[in-house]
Amino acid sequence: MTDHGEPDDHDEEGYFGDVESYFIERRGSPLFITPAEWFLVSKWEEQGIPLRVVKEGIDRVFERPQAAAKRRKLGYCRQTVEAAFRHFREVTLGGGEDRAPVEDRFDAAAHLSRLASQLSGLSRLQVAHELAARVAALGDSGENLQRIEDALTAIDDELVEFAEEVLDENDRDALRSEASASLASYRDRMPDKVYQSALKSAYLRRLRDKVKLPRLSLYDR
Repeated sequence: MTDHGEPDDHDEEGYFGDVESYFIERRGSPLFITPAEWFLVSKWEEQGIPLRVVKEGIDRVFERPQAAAKRRKLGYCRQTVEAAFRHFREVTLGGGEDRAPVEDRFDAAAHLSRLASQLSGLSRLQVAHELAARVAALGDSGENLQRIEDALTAIDDELVEFAEEVLDENDRDALRSEASASLASYRDRMPDKVYQSALKSAYLRRLRDKVKLPRLSLYDR
């Protein structure tokens, strides 16, 4: 759930690195973030919280006049960032089906139809039309938006797996090398679990770019 000017939301240099540099700038300290804080950034990245939303949450914390000492830790921004993400999702989906004016409500069926059309255009993937049909069918499923998003995430995972299969080993190795090089400056500062997660995200981002995959999500538009 990944990628929101500013660097791409799902670019490792524009997410892991930019969250760190932005927080350091707002804190006014040259010290890098700690290993524990890298885990928090990794959690935000896995949740698909856009970079601009993370920055918005950090800004809100630093605008508060109280608790100046606590602002020196990224963990103090966690609740505000995640609240900003919840608000972002509500706004992205038109404020909710019952609360928003009719003209402002998110047309999930139309959005899913657009995603299906993009999928159908992936001539390199034999399963593209099958996946497109499944995406389009979600528009008539009657499911709530969260269930649709969960279903899209599952289809997106399949899409990535099929896309990887159309590349030969040399292409995959090249993408892995590029991903590793992009994170070289962070390797010694990130906990290994966080680094491996960041490395996977970097590889998958390059895979998506290579095969021109749309990101299947209600929020990524």
